[in-house]
This record gives sequence, structure tokens and C-alpha cells, in this order.
Amino acid sequence: MTHPIAGLQGKSALITGSTRGIGETIAQRFADAGAQVVITGRTESAGVATQERIRASGGDATFVAMDVGIEEDVARAVEGAVSTYGRLDILVNNAAPTDVVVGGDSDVATLSTDKLSAIITPGLFGQFWACKYALPHLTKTGAGAIVNVSASSSLIGVPKSAGYSAIKGAMNALSRQMAVDFASAGVRSNTIITGPILTDNAKALLDANPEAAAAFASMLLTRPGRPVDIAEAALFLASDAAGFITGIELPVNGGLLATRNIPAVSQLQRSSQA
Repeated sequence: MTHPIAGLQGKSALITGSTRGIGETIAQRFADAGAQVVITGRTESAGVATQERIRASGGDATFVAMDVGIEEDVARAVEGAVSTYGRLDILVNNAAPTDVVVGGDSDVATLSTDKLSAIITPGLFGQFWACKYALPHLTKTGAGAIVNVSASSSLIGVPKSAGYSAIKGAMNALSRQMAVDFASAGVRSNTIITGPILTDNAKALLDANPEAAAAFASMLLTRPGRPVDIAEAALFLASDAAGFITGIELPVNGGLLATRNIPAVSQLQRSSQA
């Protein structure tokens, strides 16, 4: 008998922020597992390239241009997914305001309202909109799954990262709330708590800046995280193997929460500008 985590055959998945990095890896892994995947992102050339790579590997993928910070774009992407594949079984909220993921933002006393708004719109409202418009379709399946990609800073304090930490903490709470509100409709909602992940962008920054590399290394209890580590966790939570799991926050961070050793994120930004 095939183990349920081995496949997502017959299911369609919308993955936000999936033209590069962690999101792209999740899309490829889901397609490898048999899912029909909808790739989203702001850059059409990157989205089409990801779509074609997945198709070339034998997967089924469709790119829909979407700015997660624009509600109409998010609603259109969800409807596009349903129009293309006839259903929506899985939503992965991966998109995030990438400029503050590496560079940090500020502390509460110095964080401007405009900057906080620029973080909240794509980082929280975007996730809310994706869930809002996806849930009517997820409930129709009787076994929908939402996977939210959060960060360790949502659970423990990170110096000079007030805005980003706040939106990720709010996303954790929203995920738990959806687990409660939509359990009767068969929808599960879970969150992945990421740690230091060595994406291509992170590699470029670390290779060019020894101080940033040292700060990154200080966070590690084991090896650096890889996008595929997050993709495998997302696959598990989206699959029938996690059918009795909902409302959780799954740490996939190499033990970072055990050490709680996180340098100021702004230190990486300063190092990259040196």
C-alpha cells in the first residue's frame, strides 16, 4: 500500500511566492508528489520559467501573476487556480516581504507607521486574503489543507525586527483560528516555523560578507537549513499523512528554538552594505 505522504495525486495546490527560493522548491516538491500546482509571483519571467521547469520534469504547473499585497490580485489568483484545475485542495502561504526577511526593520520606537504598513500589507493582509478567498473552495473538498510558512521570530524575540516578528506572530494566531473555525468543514490549518534557510539569495549575501556568514553560523545547532527541508514539511502537512494534525506550529529550524541564539537581523543588513 502506498503511504499517504508519498503522493498528492488528484489534488490542486496554490502556493504564494513560488517563483524562487522556498516557494519554488515547495511547488516542485508538490508537483513531484502528483499535485497540480499554481505558481504565483510578481515577476512573469520568473514565474513562467518555474512553470516550464516543473513541466519539463513531468509535473503539472500553471503560473498566475500575483502581487500578494493587492487584494484583487490574490482573489484573481485563487479563481484562476479553480478555473484551471476545477478545484482547490491546498493553500500554501509562503509569500513574505523579502526586504525585511534578511535586512530586518527596526524597533518599535523607531519603526515608522509607513514602514510597518508596507510590511503588514504583503506579510499579513496578503495571507489573510489568500485564506479568505481560498476557504470557500477548500471547504468544498471536505479535506482542505492550509500550510502557513512563518518564522522563528514569531515565537522568540529578534533584535530590530519588530514589524516582521509582529506579522509572523499574527499569522500564527490566524492559522490557529482557522483550524478552530473550519475544522467542521474538514479544513486543516498548520504553520511551519522556519529557521536559517540557505536560499540562493542568502548564499550570495553570506559569500560576500564574512561577518554576515558568522552571524548566520551562530544561529545553527546543526547544519544550515535548505529550501527542501521546508518543502518536505509542507508536503507532510498538506498530505493525508497529517490528517489528524491541525492548529500546530511545526518548528523546522535545526534546533534554533532550543538555543534561542538569534543575532540582530540588522547585523546581516549592515554586513551586506559594508
